[in-house]
Amino acid sequence: MKTLLRVLLAALVLTAAGVPAPATADPGPTYYHQPTGQAVLDSDLFVVQPATGNGRVTHSISDLSTWMTTKGLALVSVKAYGAKGDGVTDDTVALQAAINSGNSLFIPSGVYLTSATLTMSTTASHGQIIRGGGGLAVNGTGTAKTIIRPTAAVSTALTIDGTPFSGYVQAFGVESLTIDMANMSDVSTSIAINQVQAFGGEYMNVRIINDGANKRAWKFNAGAYTTVLTNCRGNFVEATGISSGNGVSTLTFIDFDGNQFQGTYAVNLRFLGGAFQGAGTTKFKFRFASAIDLNTDVEGSGVFLDVDASVNGLWSRAELQGFSGTYMLGTPAPSTMLLDQQANYNTYPFNLGVGSFNFNNQGVSGHSSILSGAAGADYYLDMGRAASDVRLGVASSANDFMLGTAAGDAAIFTLNSTALWLGGAQQPQAKVTSTGFNTFGTGTLQQGTVIIQPAANGDVLTVRTQAGPVIYDINTSGTPSVSLVNGANFTIYSDGFATQKFTVNGATGNTTSQGTISGAGINSSSYLTSSSPSGGVGYVAGAGGAVTQATSKATGVTLNTATGAITMNNAALAASTSVMFVLTNSSIGANDLVLVAIKSGATTLAYMTQVEAVAAGSANIVLRNVSAGSLGEAVVLNFAVIKGAVS
Repeated sequence: MKTLLRVLLAALVLTAAGVPAPATADPGPTYYHQPTGQAVLDSDLFVVQPATGNGRVTHSISDLSTWMTTKGLALVSVKAYGAKGDGVTDDTVALQAAINSGNSLFIPSGVYLTSATLTMSTTASHGQIIRGGGGLAVNGTGTAKTIIRPTAAVSTALTIDGTPFSGYVQAFGVESLTIDMANMSDVSTSIAINQVQAFGGEYMNVRIINDGANKRAWKFNAGAYTTVLTNCRGNFVEATGISSGNGVSTLTFIDFDGNQFQGTYAVNLRFLGGAFQGAGTTKFKFRFASAIDLNTDVEGSGVFLDVDASVNGLWSRAELQGFSGTYMLGTPAPSTMLLDQQANYNTYPFNLGVGSFNFNNQGVSGHSSILSGAAGADYYLDMGRAASDVRLGVASSANDFMLGTAAGDAAIFTLNSTALWLGGAQQPQAKVTSTGFNTFGTGTLQQGTVIIQPAANGDVLTVRTQAGPVIYDINTSGTPSVSLVNGANFTIYSDGFATQKFTVNGATGNTTSQGTISGAGINSSSYLTSSSPSGGVGYVAGAGGAVTQATSKATGVTLNTATGAITMNNAALAASTSVMFVLTNSSIGANDLVLVAIKSGATTLAYMTQVEAVAAGSANIVLRNVSAGSLGEAVVLNFAVIKGAVS
């Protein structure tokens, strides 16, 4: 029991009053307690010098062990496992044995050489704290500090990973020490601290020095999440997941000093205070990353942000102190807010020199309210030289902001001037005033659906000439109608304004069609005419079809088009003999007129043809050989259906 107590005592660093103190000579199983006036003389050995005076009382060893446990003083020195820290001895085996014990460890000041990766990869490391005697300054200076210095054979100094036991190392901590990477190769696979499947961790006052341009001070892999780095330093930090469902999550950097951060498949990244600085480097590069908060200093040169459309939820409030170079490469998703304080706004593509920008959920007059979540009050965004020069608002009730609005309607308007202008390319396109809406230039409106709805029936949409006379009226009273006034024409063109297709002449009442009108058709209460000497009235390509009889001139055919050609069988037809076949055609109505004419394939003046028995969906076509001899010809007949009616 006494030997165990001495091991525990050798691990403690105590400064508080009321600590048990050994006598100058070992009295055996009894130790002494001095209630006041003791001081720690060495961080490695438990040596207490009691003050002068009386008051000593004795305690049993079990009492002393219980007291140490209740005071939370159970940090075990790695020297109890044989570590030397003399900068010469290889301490790998001793340090790994200390870690494997599961005890929370104290690494006294000194230089600890390692020749292999130290691993926290068993369940014993749950809740394990590794605390050194202090880290070096950023430039590597400092005395009586704890330094772990891997040899050239080491690619990773420390790995924290629960993969070997198919779990996660939880609630671990590394504090107050330095990892010196001077002997490690300057490549991206040289890593000081490699965290894989582990969470709930904290790094505090950890310094990574001599880490070059490509070495990784920290690398967080898929399965690393909920980890905090406070007052730490490292040149290059990498957080790389595998996919959106297997990435790195929830890393918080508080007062972190570094140069580069690279995150891929990483979410919930927060940088609070500290600085990222260095010459010619990309300070932050993100791919497939989201929920990023940059609230740190950025100094030096190179590229501040390297992003693409896979990055969303980026909120940057960095302070660019004398940073020179490229502000941002690529374009993040629209859910990005860049409010960086820049020393020279003209250096970067974002001029954000605003006097103030207020988010407010109380609807206070003169302030911006965005997504307030409250109902029954006005919420609006003001822009301009003064409040209400231009206001974007959402109405809380009927007629709010302006007449005609309903609760929830959005409105953009001005309260301080008489006109609201819309423009493009520094040219006016439209102006809204209290008297109307004016447009300018020859621009076009491109919109899938445009709806103009009058306030009441009887309101008229009027189009005037520049001089003022009305030329078109769209009347919504009674039966809606479009009126052509003062001889105006209504014309449809194709090919821009090159070819006139359809015109209604308001002066004469005439209708002219030169092209194609498609849809449900044209109904006329009067007549349709054509003035073209070559165009006429009829069908165009696409309306017709063709069919050939199969076995004889009496074989029926089917062709469901309004016009077409029928090639008859070339079987012989005797002199002065007629043959009849049925044309089945869904476009034929019972009252329609079916016209048939011989097109080709027939001896001149040898045949006559006619149509009989017109019915819905069919008609009989008759061909008669009027010659003196038998003819075996494949006669081609043209036909056309003209719609008819009996009432």
